[in-house]
Amino acid sequence: MHESSYKAGSGRRYQAGQGRPGRVPRILVTVVAVIALIVGGLALVRAVAPHAIAKLTAVSVRSLAIGAAALIVVAIILIVMARVASRRGNRVSVRGTAGGAIVAVVFAIMLTVAALLISNLFKDGIVKPSSPDKSPAQSAQNMQQSVEEAGIYCESGWSELSSQGYPGVTDVEICLKPRIAYVTFDNEFAADMYRAPLRYKIIEMFDEQANSTISKGDWRLLSGKKWSVFSYRTIIDKLQKQWGGTVEKIG
Repeated sequence: MHESSYKAGSGRRYQAGQGRPGRVPRILVTVVAVIALIVGGLALVRAVAPHAIAKLTAVSVRSLAIGAAALIVVAIILIVMARVASRRGNRVSVRGTAGGAIVAVVFAIMLTVAALLISNLFKDGIVKPSSPDKSPAQSAQNMQQSVEEAGIYCESGWSELSSQGYPGVTDVEICLKPRIAYVTFDNEFAADMYRAPLRYKIIEMFDEQANSTISKGDWRLLSGKKWSVFSYRTIIDKLQKQWGGTVEKIG
């Protein structure tokens, strides 16, 4: 004969060893929901600051988001199972069934969606690792001399472009052979504001003075806190080794 226990208020008896219905699904759904929340959080960290966690650099935001989405789907299925089991075991109230898991799933969805949006808007992340800035941006003469020290010689001679209308821009110099240009700024605010407009102005100048267009070359933008250099990838690679800075692909 099996021992049985009586659940007050339900009129039901459960055999010993079976436990209450819905308990295992509730525990399982909580674990899955928390893991989904953690993976969604990691996806957001990877999108915002790709280099914040070294081990995450090898994993894409998309992969983490897919993993979080799969866990979210499993958690939702388990939540439904837990609620159904709870209804069968206790018809009086089902409000508390897997409540914490539901909250975790909602936050996991929010984190995952935010990670995907940020990764699409900011390919290289929002928070970038600091790079050493060794450029001689104090004067045009120092910049040009340092370019030559990197083994890059301007055969056509440097030409100064007007920086009128760009307050905070101290110097804009361009070389047509080989094609290289640099911009120096008086402060970081001016650099953030005028870096992109001046880049397009330099591209237009190159296109006007040469037969080929920028889109046909492998171009890079090397930037420091108060300077930027625009040229071919091979030239930018040399300057980055000497000056530091961060590289952005153009086109």
